[in-house]
Amino acid sequence: MQNALWTFLSAFTISFALCPIVAKLATKVGIVSVPAKDRWQRPPTPLLGGIAIAAGTVTTVALLGVQDRTVWIMIAAASLALVLGVFDDWMPLGATAKLVGSLAVGGAVISLFSATADSTPPATTILVAIVWFAGVVHSFNLLDNMDGLAAGVAAIIAGATSLVLLESGHSAAVVVLNALAGALAGFLPWNSYPARMFMGDGGSLFIGSILGAASLIPWFTGNGGPSLWSYALFVVFIVPVGETAFVSALRWLAGRNPARGGVDHPSHRLVAIGFSERRAVLFFYAVTLAIGVVAVWMVRSGPTALPIAAVVVVGVLLGSIHLARVPT
Repeated sequence: MQNALWTFLSAFTISFALCPIVAKLATKVGIVSVPAKDRWQRPPTPLLGGIAIAAGTVTTVALLGVQDRTVWIMIAAASLALVLGVFDDWMPLGATAKLVGSLAVGGAVISLFSATADSTPPATTILVAIVWFAGVVHSFNLLDNMDGLAAGVAAIIAGATSLVLLESGHSAAVVVLNALAGALAGFLPWNSYPARMFMGDGGSLFIGSILGAASLIPWFTGNGGPSLWSYALFVVFIVPVGETAFVSALRWLAGRNPARGGVDHPSHRLVAIGFSERRAVLFFYAVTLAIGVVAVWMVRSGPTALPIAAVVVVGVLLGSIHLARVPT
């Protein structure tokens, strides 16, 4: 417990202290998000908050002297994703380039994970894992659509994922997840409404890569293969992955390009029905936390938790159907 608290606080301090420095750098070099019809924010806001988040996470793990191969595979992959995202913040690459990049990073992660597995995973498992990894990465990219939303949801998911991995005997990645949660908490005071800086694509791709890789650990790290409760990790990601499916489906049905930005996300629809921005974000935090608790319960209680998990999934689906009818 003390190590987990020290890890969290160390990453928090580094990230929090670096945020104003990185914001000044972003403003100086012109890496700033400007108001547009498909963006929610109003004043120009510096990007590159992902650099502070990454620095807090990686520096803390390095200071702890972690030698675990799985942890450094995750960090290396996330660092590549960070570079891709920062470059996109500087000179926009487009959705296709980011998708190809995340698929390539996912393929490398799963190849390295598979090298330590008890046996070679089936080709279908590898293919699905790569697609899942890329989906998680881009779900956080899409979720970053309102002040404090992606950072807070990611911090909760990092905590829930670390508990699920601990409960199921896969503890190697817990340190990097605790560090990520701390770094995100350190970033939130600068990103909460009204935001003074954004994480940018660099931040969302870094976060998505660490969390996406962590969710696949039980499938590829040689601890007896996935059990039924490996699927609890997929439950943890209902909010970001479900939000991506929600937005993509509605845009496709409306004849729009799902990859193009817009103010039609569930968070925006909550504001449209009367929520303040702060309350909309807090609502997402609460839903994510509830789902995380259910996922941890699944690991601890086994099949007895399945009815509650089903109720949560149905509740999310019904809420999504209601929000889909809200005009934007």
